[in-house]
Amino acid sequence: MGKQKSRKKRRVRLNIHGLIDNAKCYQMVRRLRWPEGVECPHCHDNHIVKNGHDPVQTDCQHYLCRDCGKTFGDLTKTVFAGHHQPLSIWMLCLYLMGLNFPVYHALLVILSILPPSTLRFQVSDVGPSLLF
Repeated sequence: MGKQKSRKKRRVRLNIHGLIDNAKCYQMVRRLRWPEGVECPHCHDNHIVKNGHDPVQTDCQHYLCRDCGKTFGDLTKTVFAGHHQPLSIWMLCLYLMGLNFPVYHALLVILSILPPSTLRFQVSDVGPSLLF
């Protein structure tokens, strides 16, 4: 009789908050939102000057439109505007949704509704998966 090999599953802890760099997320939003250069979301003019950064989300660039005089930021008039979670958290949520992970539970952990100890990441022969 041959020996049965027990396969140990390799578990890797996942630090969700460290997965994505917030600055890189803002750079990606700028590239995708304004491929031809920054444009005012209010009047759609392109005579724009940089006008500081957000005091809380310091990677978020603020702008001033020279045409209409209104100020705006990288996320103004987007689905990400006005939320209190960092942009990197929202990008991670979109990433997990794209992978078809059990997103509801993951979102609760990401948004600090459940403790991170309830979420584990496992890499097995089948592929990555979240454990609860």
